[in-house]
Amino acid sequence: MIAKKYAYRKPINEITDLQSMSRIVQTLLLFIVASTLYGQQAFQLGIQTDIGFTKGHFEQSKTILKSSGVAPTFYTPKIHASYRWKNLITLELGVSQSFFRWTLTDKDFENRHDGDYKAIIKNKAAFVSYFANIQVSPQINKNTFLYGALGYGSTYFGTDQVDASKTFVLNGEQLTITSEYTTNSSKYYQPEVGIQWRTKDQNLISFGLSYYMPINKTFLTANYQVLSGNQAEVPAGSTPSATNNIISTDKISTNANYFGINIRYNYQIHYIPKRERKPKEKKLDLIAEAADFVQEKYDTIPPVIDPNKETVNDREYRVTNKITVKSKTITVRVWDHQIVDGDRINLFLNGEWILENYTLEAKKKEIQITLPNETNDLILYALNLGKYKPNTAAIEIWDGHKNQFLILESNLNESGALEIKVKE
Repeated sequence: MIAKKYAYRKPINEITDLQSMSRIVQTLLLFIVASTLYGQQAFQLGIQTDIGFTKGHFEQSKTILKSSGVAPTFYTPKIHASYRWKNLITLELGVSQSFFRWTLTDKDFENRHDGDYKAIIKNKAAFVSYFANIQVSPQINKNTFLYGALGYGSTYFGTDQVDASKTFVLNGEQLTITSEYTTNSSKYYQPEVGIQWRTKDQNLISFGLSYYMPINKTFLTANYQVLSGNQAEVPAGSTPSATNNIISTDKISTNANYFGINIRYNYQIHYIPKRERKPKEKKLDLIAEAADFVQEKYDTIPPVIDPNKETVNDREYRVTNKITVKSKTITVRVWDHQIVDGDRINLFLNGEWILENYTLEAKKKEIQITLPNETNDLILYALNLGKYKPNTAAIEIWDGHKNQFLILESNLNESGALEIKVKE
């Protein structure tokens, strides 16, 4: 039995529910605006689906009708937009459409008619849901997260259109199935736990288990009746005639709560790196005291002040850092590790340009170079000071054996430089 498609009409209580959802959205947006000041952030679009196995109550305690396998199911595809803060907290808003199917068997009917018979209750009407979800996802390794989530939503449909009845006659017996939806809206909670994997493109794949908990007591009832006699369809609510004696009758109800398997894919559309406050401009002879770098996966190089000054492109430069590499062929990566504020630079190697008029970004710029001398100077030449003084760049050197990380600072009067020694 398939319910009819219908032209959806918005009831008054749905308008009230939408106003509640609007307040939730406003609260989430306020949180997003407040959190933009600190921490890395990601904006994502995603798709997900729930496949759930619901349960119902049989009036005759399954003495007449029996549920067939895992046939009572909900299938719910969803689309959503999400905001992820510090790879820890995710706020999600979305819309979904649910499909309901319940397959039942009447063994007595099958035995009387010597064949398999299944009563199918199926609805493909537009069970439209709006939902909000908050998720906490602690990281267990570099690209894997556990997560717990709590969702709240509202489902809407028109009971006068989706209610349906079907009657047919077989070998002198008349069988009638009627479905009735007891409400035109249903609020629900949905807790969920699972695991997430981050791809190399910073997208997310999630697999979880959820429990759909409607607040309404009853969602759907289905009436089942078998009459004797080869009569026309008996209208719903009428009393069978003497020639239409009741052979069997049953009633099934459910509030549509179910355990579900959730599969989700989030595509990252925008990323904002962690914002750090730029240090105030300091005199070059205090750089060694001001630098305090955290050692992560690479070796951190402390600044070393060289009192001797050289000149490149009519501007003095001073060596503030020194490293040793094991290969003449190295990879230089340069980027703005703080607030991206429009710093423009030239990079010189021993007085020769290797990068010209480049605006620093949060993304690393990679350059392959060959060192011509045993001792070489890599010079950061500032073309402007950006929004925040001084012009500051993060430098990473890879020689095929290890990464070495440091910070160079320059202004319009003097350039900072890195001395690179080759010891093969």
